[in-house]
Amino acid sequence: MNKHNYNPRIYALSVCATVSIVICILCFSYWAGGTIYDFLYSIRPSFPTDADKNDYLNITGLPYVQSMFRAFSSVIGLLIGLMAAVALTSDIAPALRYRLGARGFQRLRYIQKKKADSKAQMNNQKMELEAARVNYWRKWKEYNGSNLSYEEWKDRFCEG
Repeated sequence: MNKHNYNPRIYALSVCATVSIVICILCFSYWAGGTIYDFLYSIRPSFPTDADKNDYLNITGLPYVQSMFRAFSSVIGLLIGLMAAVALTSDIAPALRYRLGARGFQRLRYIQKKKADSKAQMNNQKMELEAARVNYWRKWKEYNGSNLSYEEWKDRFCEG
């Protein structure tokens, strides 16, 4: 009896799709940075330069245009990275559910939630401690008439 909620074919398809999407996205983003293949510089010698002074080749030779191409390729790379993250997060849940089973997947979610809750609780405690330190520093500065900044006071009087 199969305890899994998903068909093995769907699992294999989602894993293959995730791997292929990530590989394609990484290759394209690496290409977009111009480190492997720069399209503009590869087609540049094939066009005549003396036909018109404001043609495509002279415009691409200007430094601000080249920096604009680099900026656009960086933006394209960031968008592709965002698409890869969305693809990974959307495809990995069914794959994990199939691989771990329904109970294993619920257990994994429970463990992840507990870790996130404990991390949030630690962050809240640190923020409360920092707020108490700042209040104490203000009162200490007012009482002693000191001109120490908070960072100097913290380095001199606080441990950790």
